[in-house]
Amino acid sequence: MKVCQRLLLILAVGCGGAKPAASPPPATPATVSCTDAVHKSLAGAPAPDPAFHASLVSLCETDRWSDDSKRCLVDSKGPDDGAKCEAMFTEAQRKNMMAALVQAANNATGEPVAPAQ
Repeated sequence: MKVCQRLLLILAVGCGGAKPAASPPPATPATVSCTDAVHKSLAGAPAPDPAFHASLVSLCETDRWSDDSKRCLVDSKGPDDGAKCEAMFTEAQRKNMMAALVQAANNATGEPVAPAQ
């Protein structure tokens, strides 16, 4: 009798109900395009120059900005997020972006602008 009780107890515990369904893994965010990343990052700028916009898109594609850095730019809500996004770029990517910013400033002012050190 004790064997049957133990067996019933084991079966009752072992078959205590269906396991909850495993939740699906989180969806991987869609790849962000360079155009979307640049557009969002310049959204707060007063009338960004279309040539500058195009140069940043080209730079994004040429320098192969990571999906994480592009996603960060799209999701950013302000300057604090911008610093977080900047940390995701390589030194070479940051240097190239700075050169593009300096060139845009030179074009806008008509005077040479020294890059920040």
